[in-house]
Amino acid sequence: MRSLKSHILWCSRVQWVLWTCMLVLAGAFYAFGYRPAEKQLTQLQDDTREQRRQLHEMEGRARTLQQVIEDVRMLRARLDASRQLPKHKNISQFIMDVERISRQASLKDYSFDPDAAPIRHELFRQLPIRLKFKGDFNNVFTFLQQTEQLQRLTRVRQINIKTIANDPGQVDVTVLMNLYYSAED
Repeated sequence: MRSLKSHILWCSRVQWVLWTCMLVLAGAFYAFGYRPAEKQLTQLQDDTREQRRQLHEMEGRARTLQQVIEDVRMLRARLDASRQLPKHKNISQFIMDVERISRQASLKDYSFDPDAAPIRHELFRQLPIRLKFKGDFNNVFTFLQQTEQLQRLTRVRQINIKTIANDPGQVDVTVLMNLYYSAED
């Protein structure tokens, strides 16, 4: 049988081995368990803060977007009220208005010609027309602005402006435009 002294020494060694194992296990737990979990938790908290910041920013944009949508709706209503397609091809009023504006702008050699036959679309008709005239550049610019402000819905497809060689400030203009009217005949 062992002596008491050897037994105490053996128990002391076992105790040191157990303390060492316990310290190694605690260190391993800290290094491989607690520390990575703490790092991941910190990263998740940072991500959460960033996502909350983005959420607040997007909520601000959403409030602005609602205002923009309302503004667009209001502008469309105003546009619909101001520029509606006429029910008939009747372009005589448009021609008279354009001729009146051309006289006010002191344009020369003014001509108004349909460029082709009306083009049929499902919801509307399109009449290509050609305007030719000459005049002072400022007067031509004024004419184009006033023509654009007419109630009749039109779209300029092409505009050619050439200077007249022997007459400074004077231009020769050809405008190709589409005149629109309702498909209901």
